[in-house]
Amino acid sequence: MGYLGEGLILEATRLGLGTCWVGGFFRPEVAARLVGTRPSEKVVAVTPVGYAAGRWSAEEKLMTGFGRNHRRKPLAELATGLDQSYWPNWVKVALEAARLAPSAMNRQPWRFEVGKNTITVVVDNLHETYNIPKRLDCGIAMLHLELGALAAGVTGTWEFLPPLRVAMFTL
Repeated sequence: MGYLGEGLILEATRLGLGTCWVGGFFRPEVAARLVGTRPSEKVVAVTPVGYAAGRWSAEEKLMTGFGRNHRRKPLAELATGLDQSYWPNWVKVALEAARLAPSAMNRQPWRFEVGKNTITVVVDNLHETYNIPKRLDCGIAMLHLELGALAAGVTGTWEFLPPLRVAMFTL
């Protein structure tokens, strides 16, 4: 969900539309009723899409402060596996792009296991905070990782994995 949703958000941004992830400040039961979910489905996040007003309200200014990227964890804290001195350029670019991906309340729940030709995305733990699944955040980081790899001239494929692992990107 995070991977596809972030793709929509990035495309809307490219088109000059305003948007953002909303995971904690909406009523999921109302959203579910509006879109007609089935009993086995749930709404975990929504996004407004449209043209942003010229001025922000006091509430918008306050809420924007919650989402700022003030402090990002260093890659040394997020990545394990292959020593950084052996990382090819594409790994550095991909992981830096993933490190900067947005997450609920800037919690950055993703971790990366770097192999010779792989990067595995792992969630730090399954304890949900803010009632937002951490795997949603990891999906967002996956798209940023893939776009970083593409920017470095590398394409790969994803294999989805069971928890605590999320997915493995392989050349």
